[in-house]
Amino acid sequence: MAYDRYVAICNPLHYPLVMNQKICIQLAVGAWIGGIPVQVGQTCQIFSLRFCNSNQINHFFCDIPPILKLACGNTFIHEFLVYVVAVLFAAIPFIMILASYSKIISTILRLPTATGRTKAFSTCSSHLVVVVLFYGTVTIAYLRPKSNQTFWVFIIVYIIILMGNSLIIVLTRLDPALQKPMYFFLANFSSLEICYVSVTLPRILMDLWTQDRSISMLDCATQMCFFLILGATECLLLAVMAYDRYVAICNPLHYPLVMNQNMCIRLAIGAWISGIPIQVTQTCEIFSLHFCKSNQINHFFCDIPAILKLGCGNTSIPEILVCFVAVSFIAIPFTLILASYCKIVSTILQLPTATGRVKAFSTCSSHLLVVVLFYGTSTISYLRPKSNQTAGMDKLLSLFYTIVTPMFNPMIYSLRNKDVITALRKLLLKKTV
Repeated sequence: MAYDRYVAICNPLHYPLVMNQKICIQLAVGAWIGGIPVQVGQTCQIFSLRFCNSNQINHFFCDIPPILKLACGNTFIHEFLVYVVAVLFAAIPFIMILASYSKIISTILRLPTATGRTKAFSTCSSHLVVVVLFYGTVTIAYLRPKSNQTFWVFIIVYIIILMGNSLIIVLTRLDPALQKPMYFFLANFSSLEICYVSVTLPRILMDLWTQDRSISMLDCATQMCFFLILGATECLLLAVMAYDRYVAICNPLHYPLVMNQNMCIRLAIGAWISGIPIQVTQTCEIFSLHFCKSNQINHFFCDIPAILKLGCGNTSIPEILVCFVAVSFIAIPFTLILASYCKIVSTILQLPTATGRVKAFSTCSSHLLVVVLFYGTSTISYLRPKSNQTAGMDKLLSLFYTIVTPMFNPMIYSLRNKDVITALRKLLLKKTV
């Protein structure tokens, strides 16, 4: 598919000749059957091992790493074979995809018009997102080092988050075309994502590197407090961004007057500081509990559900406070966002032209996607019934809205926004010159 996009964008005149029906069928058949003999051989090789350890597979399906952990004796040859096959079917195709996209991006940046660049990039942006998601997880699963592998996964993710969100901040500061309220709030959102992730990930990295996973009560309370404050800020800032889109689409003539610089600054400051007193109070209330159970937190950072499980006695008051705060900073802002988007969608559908509807919706589609990702996981985490709470589910949900979402937010906002793409192109061309 990357080769198809390469030919279409870099050699458009030759595209019908090169990618004719016969070639397409051959390429598809080759992709379907190319891996059969190698993977059948690898499967036979792995299951020729003698399994003398536990017969319980610590996985939800029969994958290579958990199967190899059950084997006894020397598994070096089989692990080496896994690396060879992974290089053949993951690393080499990924390098070819990178080469294709390097040429594609170079060609797109040389197009004379912004419309042409946006149209060309839109034909391959979806494929690029799928490539990152699929190859990223496959590479981490099969090509990561066996020792301290989790540390390197998290440090790569942390670097990606820092670089992606920092790039958004730099672009919104440097490019005159991005000096608008929407991008002012986007810069605040990217700054928030960096702070939000930095509350948990550096501590996780330190614990993984030193293999000392102990944390003092004060450090745990401090981490939770900052995590909750920044989480509340994110909820409020997403609501502010929805209001900005509401005014821009539903009241475009009043937009410069309503969303003036002073109003934008006040809204941003309000989102940043409104949660501080409530979240500090909530943290103090939780850590005033008497902890007489295990001192092991079944989580990768100090989150509310994991801490409450360690408390003894009656924890109903802290739990009620958690629900109250969750309703205040999750449910109410989310309701405001839904109301804004109901009005936005209604206004868009009333526009007379399809082009106008597409253009209007494109200005808020990225924000809507981020809202669904963040609010969906945080709502399930903090507002679901206590009887349905499990440690595994808590970890999965927390991992998603604390690490995965901040990692993909810059990609969501850049790939789906032609102004950001144009600003990035100008920055890259300036650096080249």
